[in-house]
Amino acid sequence: MNMNRSLPLSPSSRPARLAAEVCAIVLVAGGLLAPAADAGDRPMRDGAGVQRAEAKRFTSKTVEARRTETGRERNTTWTGADGRTATRKDVTTRTDNGYTRSSVATGPNGNTATREAVVERDREAGVRTREVISTGPRGGTSSVSDVLTRTEDGYIREVSRDRTPPPADAANP
Repeated sequence: MNMNRSLPLSPSSRPARLAAEVCAIVLVAGGLLAPAADAGDRPMRDGAGVQRAEAKRFTSKTVEARRTETGRERNTTWTGADGRTATRKDVTTRTDNGYTRSSVATGPNGNTATREAVVERDREAGVRTREVISTGPRGGTSSVSDVLTRTEDGYIREVSRDRTPPPADAANP
């Protein structure tokens, strides 16, 4: 799937974009920690099918972060009710005109997902580019090319996305 679009984008929407980018890796790690559901573990629903209680996906979360000479490192560990763990390691490195970030998430079954991002800024031209390549736990890949250009009255954003599903014979994680 390839989608190209240009949209005005305000600076206040940047945190939401960052949250969406990180969401994929968090879902791999956090989603795999859900305990096997039996009748007692299912959330309660009222007569209209509305969920009344949220099932807890993990019992503990530990984050270790430290600055380095060239950026930062962050290690996160989630532990499920059954004792199984999932981890994510993020390494961010500053460059002369931006940064790179490498993330690896490992689920409780040993399945891994990776994400590599390169962000470059040209302040003089008012352009920021972001290239991201992700590989899921079953081998599917996605790539995003994002160019943000400053204009007199805001921003123009051009995004191109490509996705390759996992191989048909990939085992379910």
